[in-house]
Amino acid sequence: STIEDVTVKGDIKVESTVTANGASRVAVVAGGNSYGNVTMKNVHVIANEGSYLKANNNVGALAGQLQGVSVFENCSSNIDVTGTKFFAGGIIGLAAGNQIFTNCHTTGDVTITAGRDGRAHDQYRVGGIAGGWADNTKTPCVLTDCSYTGAISGTNTDGSVANPLDYAGYVGRGYTLAGCQGSKVIIDGTEYVDKSASVNGVEYATLEEAIAAAGSGQTITLLFDTEVEEKIEIAADKELTIDLNGNDINAPETTGSHIYAIYNYGNLTIEGEGGSINSRGVYNYGTLTLNSGKISAIDGNGGYAVNNEEGSKFVMNGGWLAADYEDGDAPGADFDATALDVPAGCTATLNAGKITNAGNWTFAISSAGTLNIPVTSTLTVEGRHGAISVYGGETTVNAGTYSIPENEMYTDNVIYVEGGKMIINGGNFIADNDGPRGGTCVCDEAGGVIINGGTFGNSSGGDVWGTTGTVIKGGTFENLTEKQHIAEGYVLDGNQVVKGISTYADFLDAIQDDSKPLILIGNIALESDVTVPNTVKVPEGKTVELNLNGKTITATMHKNDGPVINNSGALTIKGGIISSTGNNGGAAIVNNGNLTVEDAELNGAPNADGSWPSYAFNNTGVATITNSKFTSYHGSISSYGDDATVTLNDCEIQMVGIPGFTNHGIYTFNGGAVVVNGGTYANNATDQGSTGGSVINGAVTVNSGTFTGRLENYYGTPVLNGGTYSVEPKAAFVGEGRTVVNNGDGTWTVN
Repeated sequence: STIEDVTVKGDIKVESTVTANGASRVAVVAGGNSYGNVTMKNVHVIANEGSYLKANNNVGALAGQLQGVSVFENCSSNIDVTGTKFFAGGIIGLAAGNQIFTNCHTTGDVTITAGRDGRAHDQYRVGGIAGGWADNTKTPCVLTDCSYTGAISGTNTDGSVANPLDYAGYVGRGYTLAGCQGSKVIIDGTEYVDKSASVNGVEYATLEEAIAAAGSGQTITLLFDTEVEEKIEIAADKELTIDLNGNDINAPETTGSHIYAIYNYGNLTIEGEGGSINSRGVYNYGTLTLNSGKISAIDGNGGYAVNNEEGSKFVMNGGWLAADYEDGDAPGADFDATALDVPAGCTATLNAGKITNAGNWTFAISSAGTLNIPVTSTLTVEGRHGAISVYGGETTVNAGTYSIPENEMYTDNVIYVEGGKMIINGGNFIADNDGPRGGTCVCDEAGGVIINGGTFGNSSGGDVWGTTGTVIKGGTFENLTEKQHIAEGYVLDGNQVVKGISTYADFLDAIQDDSKPLILIGNIALESDVTVPNTVKVPEGKTVELNLNGKTITATMHKNDGPVINNSGALTIKGGIISSTGNNGGAAIVNNGNLTVEDAELNGAPNADGSWPSYAFNNTGVATITNSKFTSYHGSISSYGDDATVTLNDCEIQMVGIPGFTNHGIYTFNGGAVVVNGGTYANNATDQGSTGGSVINGAVTVNSGTFTGRLENYYGTPVLNGGTYSVEPKAAFVGEGRTVVNNGDGTWTVN
């Protein structure tokens, strides 16, 4: 087609709101794109002051993009042209194909304002005549007697600017298609040859030529985006580095899929921030190292960003492996691409970088070889279907972050093991808990997973799903439903799996480190007095005997930090002293399970600064305490909650009391109860009458014993079937059929 003798003038304001990376193709005269032959003669844009032409990309005054044989003769424009991301030109945005410009002139400013994320050279895709060019016919782009006088400028996302401009500012940086490397831009007879790569400063027309010329140990630096016509091979006897230098290597599509861009048989290192290899992937038969840059598998019907073979080695020190889909293609139903494959016989070490997978049915990493993620790794892995699939070999994860994006529609697992062995010592594992079908952090169908550490959460299907052979020895969990996989000798403490203490030696070791929880799961006999840095716990489901052996366990913790001993299991304590000595400290014992105490002494903490400590003994479970002594300041025994019961057999309470505070020897509330069978119980506080203190307050059944102090019924009524008291019991407290006898010595006995 031909456009001839056309002038567009006046107030011209053209602005496209399309923001995608796809081609906008906007112009004053002819937007869009044509693969046919186009001629423009005597076409002019004469814009009044204040006019403008703005678009996301591929924007020029006369044409947005042309890809056939295009001729521009005696054309001009004075309008300011602005492209947000790439390809802005005074005459044409992108001149692709055989382009001839004769006697063409522009006076407006041409600008690229932002560039694209991850594209290192978009600031150069701007020109006074053409914003960029692409040659698919191996013919030059020719400019004769052309000029521009406006300001030409480009800025990328990182703030870098075009300096100097490509092709003397007439034509912006473009890309060269397969087989056309070495084509020329000719401006008034001066040839600008587009070389693809360099080795030690020597430039080569094609990447293949540069690799062939490079000696072992040398670096090939990519100079422009380039498309490989056939696979590039790195020979087995070569050790090379490819520096992408912010440029892309693109592979052609053949029979519905792209080729693998590189086949490595030697020792190859890939680096270069902002650059990318876009193909079906990179095949590795030798040793491949990724330091920076991106390798992207762009087919929706299979492929691997890095496809390792048996006997190969892969090391990732940075960069990005991605299973993407070109031009927004949807993932396939059965053959989605995978970012990284580690087959049997391959060794992979992932030290840093990012791995992502957009497929519905494949994981970001698939491994049947030896995969190691070290403790120093900063790796992040995200996959729509999951992060890592293990189907053989051995995978060890020590660090990193592994996740599934939110709102995925499938039953996805961050880690899926169907064969081989996986050891998790650390890392952060984040599931998708808002997907309609849920999923897990770790799904082990092979019984080959050992979890020693890590953080697991956000899973609606449970943090771990396992089978026989799944073992959990550590880690922090939000939703650990399958507790049967916790290893013998380990317990779930709150939301953390920790190693339990089953020997005296382990106990002594644990009390040396205040960061270690003191979880008793086996019988312990003390051999010396000990001071513990935090609470000694017996977990639910564990049966433990703690033989104090005449020794003392002491803690100085504040009441807000916990008691000396906290029992949720079945605990028996024999023969010794448990003492809380910190000011306003915690209880000597808190019982939430089943507790037996024999021949022991429980010392409550002192008060300080006008405050009060905990009771010496707090009970919400079932406790039987025999021949034991309680000393306290604020209170000795508290039993609270439905079914909470304490039975005291021949015990002793000696309570000092805190002046001005309400102090109780034995106290019940909210359904709790205490039964007393003998012993001596004294609240020695002198201000009980004014404070409401007592030796007994609540649902306490006394069968025998001697009591000094007041008797009260704030949260339950005492039942006195026997015992001797320093105050006359109220009639409502005396058991049915019982009588009260005044002994004449200031005491009363219930018979």
